[in-house]
This record gives sequence, structure tokens and C-alpha cells, in this order.
Amino acid sequence: MSPRILFIPASRPCADQRSKWIRPSRRSSAPRAAPLGTIEADGRIRFCGRLKELIKTGGVNVAPLGVEQILLQHPDIVQAYVVGVPDRSKGEIVAAVIELRAGAATDPAAIVAFCREQLASYKVPARLAFRAAAPLARTPTGKIHKPSLVEQLAANSAR
Repeated sequence: MSPRILFIPASRPCADQRSKWIRPSRRSSAPRAAPLGTIEADGRIRFCGRLKELIKTGGVNVAPLGVEQILLQHPDIVQAYVVGVPDRSKGEIVAAVIELRAGAATDPAAIVAFCREQLASYKVPARLAFRAAAPLARTPTGKIHKPSLVEQLAANSAR
């Protein structure tokens, strides 16, 4: 069965006012993993992530895909994975696992400053972890297993 894409009424447009959010309604039987996206003015659908991946930080929802796209614009970053890590005060915080280019020696503060220039303050990763691509846990299809990233980052913060 293919995933359902349900549309929010046009009375709830996206930030750019030209497109509508695609999201399952609360009354639908769509799974929690339903896709999120927008319908652009030209009719194309732009994928924005999955509902179950939304990070709820301090009462605000953050789509990891948007943060990942900004991080990938940094010249020293090859790959970035953004997840929500449990936090006592905010519910979750935005955390990023980053793979740097070979030979790059980027300071974490420089990456945070780069993000602050392009993202709202609540979307800037509060925690950065640098990893090589090889040791990251993957699903049988080869995708990064984000729940294991959350577990690793949560375990590191408990120490």
C-alpha cells in the first residue's frame, strides 16, 4: 500500500503563502510516518520530511530536512543527519551528526555561526557530533538509522 498524502486546507498555507502544507489530518488513519511536503505554485510537490521525524523543541516543530539542507551548504560538510534528542526543559533539542570533508578542520562554533546566519534560532543545532560515514548504523536498505543516532547522542549527553 502506498503512503497517503492528505492536504491541509488552503486556509493554512506555508510560510511563503504560495504553497500549502501536505500533512495527514488528525482524523485520518494515516500512519505517524506520513510524508510532509508542500505543493508549490506551479503544482509540483516538494518533500519536506516525515511526520514522525519532526522535532518538537520548546513547543515549536522543526523539520530535520530543512536543517540538513542548510548544513550541507557549509563547504566543509559532506553529510549531515539531524535528529531530536530528549531534553528535560524543551522536550527535545535539535542535534546534528556531521561528516566532514577529508582534511577539513572546522570548529563547531563556526558551524553553529553558519547556521545562525540562515536559520531561526530554535532550528540551530544545540548539539553537534562529528562522525565518519562508515561506523553509522544503517537500515537493511542502506539508509542511516536515525533512532540509533538519537540513542547514541542521548547516551553521550547522560555522561
